[in-house]
Amino acid sequence: LTSGEVDDPQFAELIESMRESGQQVPILVRPHPDQEGRFQVAYGHRRLRAAQALGLEVKALVRPLTDDELVVAQGKENAERRNLSFIERALFAKTLAARGFDRKLIGDALAVQKSELSRLLQVADGLPDLVVRAIGPAPKAGRDRWMKMVELLSAKSADDAAREEIARETFRTA
Repeated sequence: LTSGEVDDPQFAELIESMRESGQQVPILVRPHPDQEGRFQVAYGHRRLRAAQALGLEVKALVRPLTDDELVVAQGKENAERRNLSFIERALFAKTLAARGFDRKLIGDALAVQKSELSRLLQVADGLPDLVVRAIGPAPKAGRDRWMKMVELLSAKSADDAAREEIARETFRTA
């Protein structure tokens, strides 16, 4: 939900750290399932982008991973990297569900119970992507506020009002 170099201070810190000390932790890749000689990143996307920005060669571990193993590795790495906000976890769950992964695997990747996964998906499915991306990660908003927003935006007029609000300069400035 951030634009890397533009509005993510942690990404800027990662670039600076890699500029000073190089890449300390390798990324994890798997051989691409369809393209010989190519790889897919399991985790370490930010380190890869930082290394590319600095023109550095990337250190990587190569492991054969199934799609399920890839998803679990991504979820665990993201959870360990930083405390993802509720909406970031919700969007990750929605993406995995849209790609056809079953709910048990999604719950395992996010380390959440079935009830919490249902709430994550309810919020991700109930909010327009445009609104979520305009708001951003909102780390202090929490589950209850996002669920309340789903409730409030269920009316068509509320959805239109939200789209008008996020288009205003005062909203973008805030």
